[in-house]
Amino acid sequence: MNVSLRVIQGPSSGDSALLKLQSPIELGADANADLVLNTDSSTSATTVLAVGLPGGCRIYTADGKPAIGIANRYVSDAVLRIGERFQVADFLIQVTPSDELEADQEPPADLETAEAFIQRMEIDLDAEELALLDQSMPPADYLAALEAAGHLTAALSMLSHLLPKQESVKWSCECVRQRFGDSLSGPQANALATAERWATTPDENSRRAAEQIAAAFPQPDCFSFPCLAAFWSEGSMAPVGSPEVPPADHLTGKAVSATLLDAAGKTVPPPFDETIQSFLDLAKPYPAL
Repeated sequence: MNVSLRVIQGPSSGDSALLKLQSPIELGADANADLVLNTDSSTSATTVLAVGLPGGCRIYTADGKPAIGIANRYVSDAVLRIGERFQVADFLIQVTPSDELEADQEPPADLETAEAFIQRMEIDLDAEELALLDQSMPPADYLAALEAAGHLTAALSMLSHLLPKQESVKWSCECVRQRFGDSLSGPQANALATAERWATTPDENSRRAAEQIAAAFPQPDCFSFPCLAAFWSEGSMAPVGSPEVPPADHLTGKAVSATLLDAAGKTVPPPFDETIQSFLDLAKPYPAL
């Protein structure tokens, strides 16, 4: 299911823009923005970036300032479901489903089938899981099909790769915190906080800080894997000053998936499948089947 943002109140009422998975679109006063927010008032619209998620979107201000109005408060970053609304300056904008593109609109270049996505992200699935895959099925629909059929580990792996990298790392940390609560040791809590800092501020300093924290663990586990996921998100995996070695695009998703499988496999109740389901629930909503 495609997702759009539509202006429902304000000078640009009726205008809309199709969201993309992985790469953000721009909302703002700039004439080159994907969704132009022109206003006659003295207050110009803050530039907002938006990226599609399964069943909704993530929106965040380009300058990090809290200028997005949601439920009588202003925030700088939010995840919204289809049907929810937010305000930017004089504009009220709604997240809407968009199953069909406009007649004069070309499909976005990053729109791919679940089959192509699985191959690109090198996701390992068994024959029973692959049997649910239709040739033209979008990745988000395949994710929902996997969960509905009870293939929870496969659904978790799909979602780990499907979410934007920052959102995926943030989700993995939320899941680990939900799983272990107040029992985290100092190094474990510090590792999660370091990964979360990168998810909030994904710059080179926070990425390299995540690398250092992960390296301090004797072996990767659900507490250090989120730091590896952050480090492997972009940039270079080589030491500073060495020739660049860019990470493969699927490595962040692999590390997030490893985080969650390791967390669910710890010998603490509840059972494995119940824990995986609770992790998936933290990332909902999913698109309708």
